[in-house]
Amino acid sequence: MELTLVLANQRSGSTLLCQDIFSLGGMGRPGEYFLKVVGGGKPKPGVTEATIRDILQQPQATGDSGVAAIKLMVNYAPRIIQYITGDQDSRPEPEAACKAFIDWARQNFDGVNLIVLTRENAIDQAISRITAKRTGVYHSQGAAGSTPQDLFAKDNPEKLRNAILRAAMIAAEERDVLLRVAAANPDIALHLTYESIAASVEDTSRRLHEQASRFRMTPRAAVAQRTLRKLVTDETADRLRAGVRAYVESRLLPYL
Repeated sequence: MELTLVLANQRSGSTLLCQDIFSLGGMGRPGEYFLKVVGGGKPKPGVTEATIRDILQQPQATGDSGVAAIKLMVNYAPRIIQYITGDQDSRPEPEAACKAFIDWARQNFDGVNLIVLTRENAIDQAISRITAKRTGVYHSQGAAGSTPQDLFAKDNPEKLRNAILRAAMIAAEERDVLLRVAAANPDIALHLTYESIAASVEDTSRRLHEQASRFRMTPRAAVAQRTLRKLVTDETADRLRAGVRAYVESRLLPYL
């Protein structure tokens, strides 16, 4: 059995990409199926390597393709490796854990269709993370940018700006981890960006087709069908970016 592995971080467009993969067919149905065994301060009791393998091969993940599939967030990887190794006292770094999971997958599946997704704009990614957390809405099926533009109107501008900067630093660090993991697996990895998949469903579909052919996977549709839309309005994003830019230019750049 082959495995489609989407490696990403939060608010990078991973749900859109996974829907594209499933819409094309033949590559499984990757999703955040590890959510039920990650989270919290401690590992869940009774979860083993066999549990992880079962999650990857569940009917929800394979669909009618016969291909196992998963979306693995970079910050979940350390916990998953703890389950696989049985060493709950280990504290692997995210990069080492991602590489270890890929190595394990290579040993346990006939082929690993690795798709690494990053978002170049860490500021916009941070804004998206904060918006989703604030609203509890993580994906929109409606008009593009359906989040109310006054969502942050009552926020303390300084606290909001600092929250965006902190979230952007985390997003940028995770992006760099993902890039290094992709570079370490050039024979199986396809690197996509949020910006590229948002720009063209046709080009994204073409690249996914080319990647699938490397692993004897056969998509059934030529172009993916999309329903997801942007969560943050352009006006809101522009205003928040401007606040961060003014602070950086006036308070940080003079000292660099």
